[in-house]
Amino acid sequence: MSNFRTPFCGYSVQFSPYEESKLAVATAQYFGVVGNGMLHILVMSPRGLQQIYAVETNDGLYDVAWNEGNENQLLAASADGTIKLFDIGYQQPLNVFQEHTGEVFSVNSNYKKHTLFVSSSYDSSIKLWDLANPASLNTYAEHQGCVYNTSWHPVQ
Repeated sequence: MSNFRTPFCGYSVQFSPYEESKLAVATAQYFGVVGNGMLHILVMSPRGLQQIYAVETNDGLYDVAWNEGNENQLLAASADGTIKLFDIGYQQPLNVFQEHTGEVFSVNSNYKKHTLFVSSSYDSSIKLWDLANPASLNTYAEHQGCVYNTSWHPVQ
């Protein structure tokens, strides 16, 4: 058994769809109320969990999703209302998607159409995005109250 202690509170853990021994962890300082965030990439090895990548953000991270089209990229849902696209080779985000007017609680990559992802927010909306576009493709604002999670249908 192995453990890894993050400096901030853990919010989301996602195993890589490419490597079964690799996982991503999204964290937020002070329980996500205020403070920074961190994205960690860990690998399970015979010596336990080893950190191979970490990047600190100015706001807490509430969720993380692997980019289904690139084994080194991740999407992170942030308390500042953005979704950040990170690549393990870089410390700065490759792209920042910003339309939500509240904290982004969930992000999920589509495993069939690899450039698509969805996000949900405190602003009561769900947004459909394409990695190639800076603006969302569609906004679903029929909800009352914040939307904590989004996911894709497992088949369609």
